Amino acid sequence: MWAYLVVKRVIDLDREGEGPNKIEAAVHSIPPDLDILYRQLIQSMEPPSLKLLQWVCFATRPLSLDELRWAMVIDADCPYQSLQACQSAEDYVPDSARMKRKVQTLSRGLAEVTQTQVVQFIHQSVKDFFLAKGLSALDGSLTSTEAATRAHIRFSRICIRYLAMEEIGRATNYKDDDFPFLRYVTTSWVAHTQQCDERSIPEDDLLALLAWLSNDLLGLWARVYRTIDRYSDDCPQEGTTLVYVVLRYGFVGVLMAILQRADPGKADVNMRDGYGQTLLSWAAENGHEAAAQLLLHTGKVDVDARDENGQTPLSRAAEHGHEALVQLLLDTGKVDINTREQNGRTPLSWAAENGHEAVVQLLLDTGKVDIDARHKYGRTPLSWAAENGYEAMVQLLLDTGKVDIDTRHKYGRTPLSWAAEYGHEAVVQLLLNTGKVDIDTRDEDSRTPLSWAAEEGHEAVVQLLLDTGKVDVDARDRYGRTPLLWATKNGHEAVVQLLMLKRVKK
Repeated sequence: MWAYLVVKRVIDLDREGEGPNKIEAAVHSIPPDLDILYRQLIQSMEPPSLKLLQWVCFATRPLSLDELRWAMVIDADCPYQSLQACQSAEDYVPDSARMKRKVQTLSRGLAEVTQTQVVQFIHQSVKDFFLAKGLSALDGSLTSTEAATRAHIRFSRICIRYLAMEEIGRATNYKDDDFPFLRYVTTSWVAHTQQCDERSIPEDDLLALLAWLSNDLLGLWARVYRTIDRYSDDCPQEGTTLVYVVLRYGFVGVLMAILQRADPGKADVNMRDGYGQTLLSWAAENGHEAAAQLLLHTGKVDVDARDENGQTPLSRAAEHGHEALVQLLLDTGKVDINTREQNGRTPLSWAAENGHEAVVQLLLDTGKVDIDARHKYGRTPLSWAAENGYEAMVQLLLDTGKVDIDTRHKYGRTPLSWAAEYGHEAVVQLLLNTGKVDIDTRDEDSRTPLSWAAEEGHEAVVQLLLDTGKVDVDARDRYGRTPLLWATKNGHEAVVQLLMLKRVKK
C-alpha cells in the first residue's frame, strides 16, 4: 500500500513536469510508516472530505456514485425543501465523471470508484486507519467512538431529511432512476438510528432527531418501503407510528427522551399503536429489556394491557422466548400468569409450542400456572410440545405430575397421537414410560397413534408402539383402513414388514 501511494505520487509529479531531483526529494520526504503517511495525506482535508470519508466508513453498504452525490449535497440542516432546489446548490455535482474526480480529490486518493460504480477505500488498511484514528483526528479532539456516533447521528438525520423532500411526498412511483438515494435512505435510516441509540448519544441530539419523526413522515417511509421491498423482514407495517418504530427497533434512548420531554404527570406510558399494542407489549415481544425496565420503573404502566388479539406483554414475551422479559414481568407480582388471548392461548401454551424451555420453567416455578390450560380447540401445552418434538419441554411438563397425558383436543387427538404422526421417537418414548398413556386412543376418525405413525412411515415409532404389546395392529378407522393399509398405500416397506411380522406372531 505504501509503495502504491509513493508510485502514484511520483507519477503525479512527473505529469506536472517536475524533474528527477525534485521527484527523488519528494520520495525521500514521504514517511516510511503507513499510518504517518495517511496522517500526512489528511492534514489539509476540509469538512467535505470528512463527510465523504464518514460515508465510506459507516454506510450500511458501499454507496454508488449516484447515491453518494445526494448523500454529499444533503445535510440535516440544509435549507432545501425539494430535490430540485438541492440541484441548484453550489456543491451539487451533476454527472458521474465529475463526481468520480471529486471522490479522488476529497479523499486524497484514498478512495476509489470500482468498475460497478461503487465507492470504496483503496485498501482495508485505509478503512482501519480512519476507524481507529483518522476520523477522530479530522473531527477535532473526539475519540474514535465519538466520531462514529457523530457520523451515525448525521446519517440518520440526512436520511430523514431526504425522505421529507417535496418530490418524495408527491410521488406514487419510487424508481431508482428517479430517486437514486431513496432505496438506501429507506432501508438504512433505522440502522443508523440504532447505532445512535446504542451509543447513548446526548438527549439534545435525540430530541433533534425526534423533531423530524412525525407520524406523517413515518407513514410515508412505510409506504415507500413497502413499494421498494415489501417482503423484507424489516419492512414496517401500515399505519406506522413513532411508538411502533421506537419499540420494534429497540430505540431505548429515544423512548427515554419521549418520556422525559413529556410532562411527568401526563406522559402516556400506555400509548397504543394501531393494533392495540402498548409500549410495554412491543418491548416484551421484541426482547427490549432496557425499554421494559424503563417503562416498569414509571410505576404507571398497565402490566396486563391487552392488544386487539387479547395478548398481554407476558403472553408476547413467552411466545417469543424472551426469558429476561418474562422474569421482569413476573417480578412485578401484578401479571395474570394464566391470561388468555382470544383463542384461549395462555403464556405457557405459547412458550410450550415454540420450544422455549427456560420460559416454561419460569412459569412453572411460580406454582400458579394452569398446566393443562386448553385453547378453543382443546390443545394443551403438552399437546403443543409433543407435536413439535420438544423432548425437554415434554419432560418438564411430565415432571410436574399434574398434566393430563391423554388430554384430547376438539377432534380427539392426544399428545401421543401428535408425537406419533410427526415421528418424534424420544417424545413417544417419554409418554410410554409414564405407564399412564392410552396407547390405542382413537380420534374422531378412529385413527390410533399406530395408524398415524404407519401412514407417515415412522419405523422407529411404529416399533416402539408394537413393543408395548398393547396396540391393536388391525385397528380400523372410520373408513375401515388399518395401519397396514396406510403403510402399504404410501410405500413404507419397512413399516409394512414390521406390521406383517406382528400379525404373524399373533
